[in-house]
Amino acid sequence: MKKFVAVLLAFIAAFFCNEFVVRYIIHYPTMNVGKRLYGLRDSEKGIQRISKPYAEYCNVENGYNIFHYNNFGIPGRDIDTSHNRINITILGSSFIEALQMPANEMAASIFQDSISRIDPRFQVLNLGHSGYDPYDLYFKIKYHEKYFHTDYVVLVLNETFTRWFDRHKQPFSFVLPKNFGIEIYSPLNSIELFLRNNFHSLNLFRELIAADSNPESASEHDKSVMPTQGREDLSRLFVTLSKFHELYSNRFVCISIISDSSSATEITEFCRASSINFISNISIQDTTNLIKGHGHLNKTGNKLLGNLLYETFKSLYIK
Repeated sequence: MKKFVAVLLAFIAAFFCNEFVVRYIIHYPTMNVGKRLYGLRDSEKGIQRISKPYAEYCNVENGYNIFHYNNFGIPGRDIDTSHNRINITILGSSFIEALQMPANEMAASIFQDSISRIDPRFQVLNLGHSGYDPYDLYFKIKYHEKYFHTDYVVLVLNETFTRWFDRHKQPFSFVLPKNFGIEIYSPLNSIELFLRNNFHSLNLFRELIAADSNPESASEHDKSVMPTQGREDLSRLFVTLSKFHELYSNRFVCISIISDSSSATEITEFCRASSINFISNISIQDTTNLIKGHGHLNKTGNKLLGNLLYETFKSLYIK
């Protein structure tokens, strides 16, 4: 019995020493998730974490950095939910989410700074999300429309998402599932949220396990530029673009920063034939605009994308 107590006390002491190092020396944050919801995406069993307002997060792609989300628990500037705002919702993958950059250097924030000089009522909402393809983003925006109105929608494509679309049931259905937006309640979920929201070391340990078991999210850009065998099937992308256009009509614009000129040309031709607002720029993902030459957009790349968002929106909607 004494040996068991000694081992238990040693384990507890080691745990709290580890917690002290992770919390006060490394400064790794807790998870800071308020809830998990069903139905906010079609892939990954439809489960999505909703971060708490101003939750901190760690990103190491561009050095060891601790940033925080805004008052709505998403990247970028704080959101004003008053009705006198003109909301421009930006959708995209991790290239729009831009968790590698401080809030004021994200492309969405640069766009916000420029467009608000024309009319301070304009507000840019960054709904980019790592691992989300345009079909997932359809469900994401439908959830967030519960909290703020959508005046304009801009979808940014950094790739064709052909491999990502393979994760979904075919053909695509845009009917919201019955469990859409319902919070997950279970003892295990509650225990995990409590532990990871309160113990920095446990959250770090869990994130390391997740990163090791899911290398796809860590190499999203590397996968996006892999060569494909033959011509890609873009039909599912076109179905999704058509759905956004059906919902938002002329208030929807698609911007491609896909570096492959043949794919960009094919998407251009489809959008022109479908009367979908579309702009393509194949140079933004040049290696000089990427972190370490192969990662996500660096400061220069985000500035270029922010300016492209602004110039595109101004040419379409500012008279």
